[in-house]
Amino acid sequence: KMNTTPTPQVTILGIPFRGGQPKGGVDLAPAALRDAGLEQTTKNLGYVVKDLGDIDAHAGENAHEQTADQAKAKNSRWVGDVNRKSADLILKELDGGKSDNFLLSIGGDHSIAIGTISGLLDTYASPKQNDADLCVIWVDAHADINTPAGSISGNIHGMPVAFLMREASLVDAW
Repeated sequence: KMNTTPTPQVTILGIPFRGGQPKGGVDLAPAALRDAGLEQTTKNLGYVVKDLGDIDAHAGENAHEQTADQAKAKNSRWVGDVNRKSADLILKELDGGKSDNFLLSIGGDHSIAIGTISGLLDTYASPKQNDADLCVIWVDAHADINTPAGSISGNIHGMPVAFLMREASLVDAW
């Protein structure tokens, strides 16, 4: 009897981004994890690996000027642009939830979660997919639910959960 169960796939997306906070280095994580053997380790666990490479997270890095209001959410246009690219690519790659791919986004600061989770929500939590299961594994030392109005630093890497909740009272026009 032949096994007809498809081999599970992990789709890797690198998002080498640092714009949600002021320190360099976090944008090096995708390359470092790949260099450390991420693909082979994933294959050794029994997965087929599809690596999409890295999105261009540096485009527009210096193109956006900040207004005083945007300083409450630093680099908001740059963060938004990178996250829109990520969400669009994820939606396209996962083909509207028609496959059981596991998406692994690796990258920079916590603000990349806005695009990653938005793309997953658009894929699996749409009215057409009301029976789909969506699970997010959030590994962090704090909740990342600061808002532009309440943040002392204005660093968006501490705000992704607030944005993802899509609650207007939390993030207003941000």
